[in-house]
Amino acid sequence: MNSAFVSGFFLQDLKTHLEIILYLSLLIVVTDEIAIWVFLDGRLKKLFSYMRPWFILNISIALTLITLFNSLFNHVFLSAFLTYVITSTLAGIHIAKFKILGIPLFFWDYIILKEPLLYLPTLIQKKTTWILITLGILSICLVFYGIFQLQSYSLELSKRVILFLAFLFISVLGFLLFKVPYKKFFPANSYRDSVVFKTGLLPFLALTFRYSKSSPPPAEYSQVTIKAIQTVHGVSEMQKDEMLPENLPNIIVYSIESLMDLENLGVQLKNHPMPFFETLRQKTGRGFFVSPTFGGQTVQPEFELLTGLSQYQLSVPNPFIHIIDKYDHFPALPSTLKNLGYYTLGVQAVSANEFQRRQYYPILDFDRFIALESDYPKEDWEQVNHLLSDHYLIKKIKENIPSDDKPVFGLFLNNSTHASYDHWEKQDEFAVLNENISEKTRDVLERYASAINHADQALKDLVQYFQGKSKDTIFLIFGDHLPGLSSVFKDLQPFTGNKSWTKFHTPLRIMSTYEIPKEDRIVSANFLPLLILHLLDLKTYHLPPYFQVVESLYQEVDVYSSYIQDKQGEIFERQNQPEHLKKVCRDYDLIQYDLLEGQRYFNE
Repeated sequence: MNSAFVSGFFLQDLKTHLEIILYLSLLIVVTDEIAIWVFLDGRLKKLFSYMRPWFILNISIALTLITLFNSLFNHVFLSAFLTYVITSTLAGIHIAKFKILGIPLFFWDYIILKEPLLYLPTLIQKKTTWILITLGILSICLVFYGIFQLQSYSLELSKRVILFLAFLFISVLGFLLFKVPYKKFFPANSYRDSVVFKTGLLPFLALTFRYSKSSPPPAEYSQVTIKAIQTVHGVSEMQKDEMLPENLPNIIVYSIESLMDLENLGVQLKNHPMPFFETLRQKTGRGFFVSPTFGGQTVQPEFELLTGLSQYQLSVPNPFIHIIDKYDHFPALPSTLKNLGYYTLGVQAVSANEFQRRQYYPILDFDRFIALESDYPKEDWEQVNHLLSDHYLIKKIKENIPSDDKPVFGLFLNNSTHASYDHWEKQDEFAVLNENISEKTRDVLERYASAINHADQALKDLVQYFQGKSKDTIFLIFGDHLPGLSSVFKDLQPFTGNKSWTKFHTPLRIMSTYEIPKEDRIVSANFLPLLILHLLDLKTYHLPPYFQVVESLYQEVDVYSSYIQDKQGEIFERQNQPEHLKKVCRDYDLIQYDLLEGQRYFNE
């Protein structure tokens, strides 16, 4: 720092103060970011990502926190210590979350922090808890005693406040200058290459705060426009009074994690890894489920198939952020089926904290939500390759199906087929026959085939269980998205040329214990509720009113996701809609904005 410049504008004590907090903030940021790099990345070329403007913003945020605390306590080392505790805790949570779920720590994860409070009454009853609390308090007292022995480098209150405001201004200005496109911010295929490793953790958290807010209103958005759409798509009272069928079947929606059709990708195996799943094709036809994501983010197809809305135009990876804390009850597919007399049950082989499912399942009107990792003790688990087995999932589904004669709507998600596949033992019966692919790709595919074979066996058990019941059942079985096997896809090159959109296609099979037409189908996740009602031969006015807009779009297109596919099979980009689809697409997009990010005029 130039002494002449400083002496002209700052007092000597302020200069010393600035030098100390600058060195401390560098120490804090570099320590946290190197820890993240060591545990989550390890690539040397990424180590030098500090040498960019974002690193300056990272430092300015740390300086803002230090000066904020110092304006309160007037002790520079205490303020730096408190800042270090906060940032290192965030870095630790970020590392743990990425290790477990493969995704970074986001701003809106603060919602998760509410759940541990529920366990406090149980924890405080344990002796070990009180021992840890006592040791923790003693440690904190010793640390604070040591810090207060250091020189505080006191400043007048006015100077401390000016410093805080100055660094706050620099941080805010930094966010205005450094803009990151949404698609680069949240890449669907690899969070390891996301902006979090380029910006540093603190700017990333602040940026996700920006993306957690509502998008700018669409140009045509107004109460008058929404009410006009509502009038056009209204349902008469006479239609609402029509009688329902007497015997409604069970509806089972079964999502297999990271499922792909190897044959469709040009992979030839010695034997089919999912023989039972393949038999369904012979009975009711082949189908494709179009996921809004690729390689991860199960919550996005889950959101679409439950609400009929599209993830594409939303600005956050977890679209339920727009429902949690905004709605006590969100009318969607589960609430519709519950009103028709269904028992609504969700069972997933994951933790209830993942994507805040514990919060949004009750809002969507599920009678019960079970997260196996949260609701059952570890001693009860049955695992395969460090993940809960599908057979354990099916076992718990059976235990929680009610015994009365109510029809069941079940949304079941497995997790055993989640990457990585290194732990799966290769089976000779699923040997890859292709000669033009690398040995590395061959190895991954053979292990992957063993994983989905495990899923197929459990699926057969689930179907046979419902076949043994007196009530008929419809099954919709598909993959939530393709696996994030970038090296495999690079070798196979299945999404080149005019097939780029097929990276969102996962196999779909529909089966019923009664006769349904054999048909090859393609359907995007947001149209699944309408497909279910059509299979039940029910009118869409049983669904919430906004579904009349969804139905109007579904009459024109099969896919409205990362791309558009009309009923004739022609493909369009979302941003380049053909003239004859523009109005119905506009109505759908406006209603979605109104329900999730706008003023909810449609609900009035």
